[in-house]
Amino acid sequence: MLSLIKYDPTCAVMSRAAGRALVGSANFSILNAAARVVRQKIFGVRQGSGIDGFNDMKAAELEDAENTANLEEQGHATPTNPLETAGLLLAIATQVSKDLEDHATTVVMPISGKEALNPWEVAPTLKQSFTQQQKMTTKVNVAVIKAEAEAMGVEVEVVESILKQRDEANAKFLKDHESDIFDVIDGLTVAGYEDAEEFEDKLPAISWLRLFAAVDNALVRTREREATNYLLRGREYSKGNVGLIDIQRRLLWEEYDAYMAKASNKASLDEAFARGATMPKLQSRPKPAVQAAKISQ
Repeated sequence: MLSLIKYDPTCAVMSRAAGRALVGSANFSILNAAARVVRQKIFGVRQGSGIDGFNDMKAAELEDAENTANLEEQGHATPTNPLETAGLLLAIATQVSKDLEDHATTVVMPISGKEALNPWEVAPTLKQSFTQQQKMTTKVNVAVIKAEAEAMGVEVEVVESILKQRDEANAKFLKDHESDIFDVIDGLTVAGYEDAEEFEDKLPAISWLRLFAAVDNALVRTREREATNYLLRGREYSKGNVGLIDIQRRLLWEEYDAYMAKASNKASLDEAFARGATMPKLQSRPKPAVQAAKISQ
């Protein structure tokens, strides 16, 4: 997959969208893994002894389980070896970020008046993703909330209030332990940053699938914008970008099919789903080249 999203000057908007999306997804997984480690360090050790110590430990385990479930609902379930996977993702994100930075243009910042890389042409930093993560809320289906409320014999508003409290508690934990979380990330090391494609092959299947979904979703959104630019504003280059994005998506999905055909990857996904991970939302498959050509005529 990484070989397909390297910067391509013939369609810069496509390369930037794919790269930014991949790094953003990787950042969230890295931050979630680090936060889980910090949470376990703080709450995972029994406090005191006797029945009080036991209750403290069980309460901490329950809180950690609830936080993990919350992250999994957001599509970022923590893997069996979170720091190992986080290190691989950091190596991948580092290389993709550098590729974007090497090809980014410079702009004059309105406040400082200094030149800087165009923020829309580079990938989000871990700090930027961390700030965004603090604002994230649990995504739930209205029907699910109603079903949960009926099962517990409470009003829908009670379930919504509980979910809101959980989001607020998670945001507070992130804010209170920001330095601890980044200390964990600073300790991540993976030798050989120059070979990110090798790291990609070592990722758990659920992590690979999340990156794939993030990239494909970004390409679909970019295609929609470029189609709008052509249809409403008559930008001919946008029409060409639509065609290039279609080609890229077909190549990406060919790689998806090859990846999913491997029994080991299927087994890895089954294990992740058994632990509670959710299937990332995938876009519809791109139309075959011949069919797409007929539609565009």
